[in-house]
Amino acid sequence: VFQLLTGIQLRAYPTQHQKLILSQWMGCARFVWNAKCDEDKYYRGFARKFTPYNHYYETQDQKYSHFKSNELSSWLANCPS
Repeated sequence: VFQLLTGIQLRAYPTQHQKLILSQWMGCARFVWNAKCDEDKYYRGFARKFTPYNHYYETQDQKYSHFKSNELSSWLANCPS
C-alpha cells in the first residue's frame, strides 16, 4: 500500500511583531507574484502578435531579482529572498 503525504497543518501563535513581519513578507511575495503575472501576460501578447503561427511560447526565466529596483521598490530589499 502506497500512501502519499498531501499536507500537514500546524497551528502557530505569533506575537504582534511576528505578525507584522509575516504580513510584510506575504505582501512582498504578492507584489512579486503579480509583477511576474503581468510580465508573462505582456510577453504572451507580444509572442502572439510577432511570432509565427503554431510557434511554441517559452515561459520566462525564474529570475525575480529585477523587481528589486532601488528606485521603484526599495522596500523589497528588507524582505528575504
